[in-house]
Amino acid sequence: MWQLYKNTRKYLDIIARSSKLYTFTSTLCAYFLIFLFNQTDKTLFIFLLILFAVHFLYFKKIHIALFLTYLTSFAFFVGKSYQVQFISPDLIKSINFPYGWNAQIVITPSDILSILLLLYMLREVILKKIRLSISFILLVLSGYFVLSIFSSFYSIYPQVSEIYALQGMGSLVFAWFIHLHADTQSKKRLMMELTVFFFCAFVIFQAIIGGFQYFKKGYLGSSVETYGYMWSNSAVDDSPVNFRSLGTTPHPNYLAQILVFLLPLIFSNLYQETKYRYLTWTALSSGIGILFLTWGRSAWMSAFIGLVICAYIVERKWKIKLLLSRWERKYGRYLLLLVIFVAIVVLPERLLLSIYSFGNQASGSTRLEEITIWMSLIPKNPLWGTGLGVSVPVAFKYFPNGVLSYFPESVHLSYLLICVEAGIIVFLLFVLFVLFSIRKAVGVVAKRKNLYSAGVLAGLIGGYINFFFQPYKETLIYAIILTLIFL
Repeated sequence: MWQLYKNTRKYLDIIARSSKLYTFTSTLCAYFLIFLFNQTDKTLFIFLLILFAVHFLYFKKIHIALFLTYLTSFAFFVGKSYQVQFISPDLIKSINFPYGWNAQIVITPSDILSILLLLYMLREVILKKIRLSISFILLVLSGYFVLSIFSSFYSIYPQVSEIYALQGMGSLVFAWFIHLHADTQSKKRLMMELTVFFFCAFVIFQAIIGGFQYFKKGYLGSSVETYGYMWSNSAVDDSPVNFRSLGTTPHPNYLAQILVFLLPLIFSNLYQETKYRYLTWTALSSGIGILFLTWGRSAWMSAFIGLVICAYIVERKWKIKLLLSRWERKYGRYLLLLVIFVAIVVLPERLLLSIYSFGNQASGSTRLEEITIWMSLIPKNPLWGTGLGVSVPVAFKYFPNGVLSYFPESVHLSYLLICVEAGIIVFLLFVLFVLFSIRKAVGVVAKRKNLYSAGVLAGLIGGYINFFFQPYKETLIYAIILTLIFL
C-alpha cells in the first residue's frame, strides 16, 4: 500500500511538470468518470465546466482551457433531442426502422461550448488582446459554412436544414479560435503537443468502450452512448452474431472515419516523442484494434494507405529510422500480438461476407443504387440543393420504391451528399478546402518543418479517400484541426 502511494505521488509530480502527460491523464480520467456515472444532459455540461476550471487552474490560460474542453466534448453526441418525422414507418419495408425516418436534432455540449468560444473570441478582439487576421483557408471555410446556412433558406424543409447549418457553424467558430490563438510558433507548438496527447487519450477511451461493446454484443448502458444504431447486422454481408463497435459515436463507420484521420498523426508521434512513447504505442495499437472491430472495410483500406504514406515519408524520404528501446521491443511484441489476434477474429468473417456485397439488399448494391438516386436529385436544385439533412425524405418523395423502401439512409458518398444537400457552390468550396489542405500539407512535408506533418498529410489523404465511401461529412472538423494546428 505504501509503495502504491509512493508511485501515485511520483506520477502526480510528473504530471505537475508535464503538460502533455497532464492532458492525457486528465482527458482519460474525465471520459471514464463521465461514462461511468451516467450523466444527464445538464450534469454532463456541468462536468465539462468543472473540467474547464481544472484546465484553467493548471495552465492559467483561458484559451487553452477552452480549447481542451471543447476537444473533450467531441466524444459526446447526446443532449436535448428533438425528432421530426418525415417518412411514416408503414411506408418502410424493414423492421429496422420501427419509427419511420426522423430528422434527429440533438443539442450537444459542443454546440453550447462553441457559443462560449465565440463570445470569448469577440471579447479578446474587442479588447485587442489578439490580433485579427485571416488566411485563404479560413476564407474558404467561412464561405463553405456561411453559404451552407444560406442554402438552407431554399430547402424544402428550411426549419430543419437551418438548425443543421447553424450547428455546423461550431466547426467554423473553432477554426477561427485555433487560427487566432495559434498566431506564434510557441503557441502553435504547445497546441500541437496537447492535441496529440489529447487524441491519444480519446482513441484509447473509444477503444476500451468499443472493445467491451463488441464482446458484450451490444451497448454498455451508459447515458453518453448513442442508441440510434438500431439496424446492425441487417444486411446480407453483415455478421449475424457480431456487434460492430462504435464507442460513444453515432455509428461504427463514424468512429472508423475519425480513426482514419487520427491514426497516422499518432503514428508520426513515435518519431517525435521520446519521453512518453508508451502512451503513443498504446493509443496506436488500441486504435488499430478498435478499427478492426468497427468492421469498416473502407476505413481499413484508407487507414492502411495513410499509415503506409506516413511511414514512407519519414523512413524513405526523410531517412529517419524508428529506433526502438529494449522495453519497446518487448512491449511492442505484446501489442502486436493483440492486434494480430483481433485481426484474426474479425478479418476472415468480414472478408468472407464481403463476397455477398453486391447481392440483393447488400451494402454494395444498395450504395450503387443510392448514388444513382442522389445524382438524379442534383438537377432539382443544382445551385442550393435540397437542404442540409433532408435529402433522404426528398429522395423518398421521388423514389419511394427500391432501395429507399427498406434502407432510407443518406448516400454513402460525402462529396455527392454535400453537392445534393447544399448545392454546387458549397460543394466547390468543400473541394477547394480539401485540395488546399493537401497542398499545404505537401508543402510543409517538403520543407520538413515538423515531423507531425507526415502524419497529417497521410491522415488527410486517408480521410478524404474514405469520404468516397461514407456520409459523415461532419468529421471534416478533424481535417480542420489537422490543417490549422499542425501545418
